[in-house]
Amino acid sequence: MTTRGRRASVALPLATTLLLAMALLLAGCGLGGPGGNATLGLAVDLDDPDKPILVPVTGPIFVDQEFFVRLEVNEVQKADHIFVRILNQTGQGLRGIDELTQPVEPPWNVAIIPLTFIERGRWSISLIVNTRKITDVELETVRR
Repeated sequence: MTTRGRRASVALPLATTLLLAMALLLAGCGLGGPGGNATLGLAVDLDDPDKPILVPVTGPIFVDQEFFVRLEVNEVQKADHIFVRILNQTGQGLRGIDELTQPVEPPWNVAIIPLTFIERGRWSISLIVNTRKITDVELETVRR
């Protein structure tokens, strides 16, 4: 019994050390992705290079109302598109609804994605660049 207990106590710190070393190695190789954030707006200043949101979304969005997702990444990107995955939040979890590609002009670190939903519900929008998920944003749409 004591031999097993000693092996377990040595194996746990060793496993933790190996996992930490692998995480540091992956971070050093740039496999963690660029990181970033997304915000929702009803109006955006497209003439400004930073494309700031002029009217932020503060509650539910009406069905058939255009809104914008402003994606800002931490590193300048050379990608020429953003992959957008739209998921519906149902009582049993998330259900994939649609996937689209939003073209962007490289190099960029701020992108604007115009969207309009035609159904009411709770939604999650995942934003993917170069096969890496940057972030996601949630919203609710309601009928007028």
